Amino acid sequence: YPTVKFLSEESVGPAIGDVFKRSAVKLFLLAILLMALYLVFRFEMKYAVGCMVALLHDEALAIAFIGFAGIEVNIPIVAALLTIFGFSVNDTIVIFDRVRENIQLMSKQDAAKLTSFEIINRSVTQTLSRTLLTNLTVFFTVGAIYFFGGEVLNDFAKVMLFGLVVGTYSTVFIASPALLFWEKLRAKK
Repeated sequence: YPTVKFLSEESVGPAIGDVFKRSAVKLFLLAILLMALYLVFRFEMKYAVGCMVALLHDEALAIAFIGFAGIEVNIPIVAALLTIFGFSVNDTIVIFDRVRENIQLMSKQDAAKLTSFEIINRSVTQTLSRTLLTNLTVFFTVGAIYFFGGEVLNDFAKVMLFGLVVGTYSTVFIASPALLFWEKLRAKK
């Protein structure tokens, strides 16, 4: 385009990039803290603990994946981590809301017959199709970004794809057992 003229050009140097990275890490930790506080106020403590265990699991594995894959931590990668964080908490909240609904819908006699394991198992089964369909839709979308988004978006898409897989299984296999474990600990006291 010979008629296009650049009026100015700016670049971000290493010093500013370091400031962005430190700020991103601080904001990421602040987001985890605020989410924990929100979950404690939104749910009972046992649900908040189960949710936070799954979230910390997801984020720890995503950060480990970034390290093993040799992906540079930059603003899009932090955005991917925060997206994984939000997506995972949403899935876990859906299951835990169903647990609470099932407890409330059952009569006192039915609730006494069922164990916590059975109630959680029933709730996970009821929400599993929703979880899988939602996550597959996002997985295919992020897969399209990976294959067609260009080199700039590849690292973002890799982290997101990994986070989606980890978040899907942790919602069922980490959050729910953490909830059961917390209930067993509380019952012993």
